[in-house]
Amino acid sequence: MGLSDERVNALRSIALGFSISVRFLDFNVLAASSVMDGQEMPDYPHFDSNASVEEFAAVVGDYSRRIDHIWNFVGGFTRAGFEKLAIWALRNAEEAGTIHHTLYGGICAAFAYGERELANKLIAELISEWEERKRLEPFDVVFKTYDNVRQSLERLQRAIRNPNRAR
Repeated sequence: MGLSDERVNALRSIALGFSISVRFLDFNVLAASSVMDGQEMPDYPHFDSNASVEEFAAVVGDYSRRIDHIWNFVGGFTRAGFEKLAIWALRNAEEAGTIHHTLYGGICAAFAYGERELANKLIAELISEWEERKRLEPFDVVFKTYDNVRQSLERLQRAIRNPNRAR
């Protein structure tokens, strides 16, 4: 399941310095619904070439119920539910192990949905990862890329502090 929001993309575009419109977060339906229920994730269903229509329908039905459960868990398929789902996924990414956000996607989503503390935590994690990478891979391209990341984060933070003067 993937999430996309033009408000997040607008912030990401400011950070990157060019327009972008893609999903900012992806997660595994089986993992997310299992974590929401406090259960272990079930094994992925496997089909061979002789799987019956009934077997396939049962798996599709299970996924459908899980997707409905996910939306019910966050209060429904509404704008508020969407934002709550994104924030839940960002906060539970490590626990579920199969939730992925793009480099700036999670940070921008947290800012867009009013979760400044979470956004700052994600920024700190990103900087820490780059600091470690610089230490392990002391190459010019890594240093230049890290400088670009820092500049992008600075543009984003300026835009958040003063939205009327963004860009």
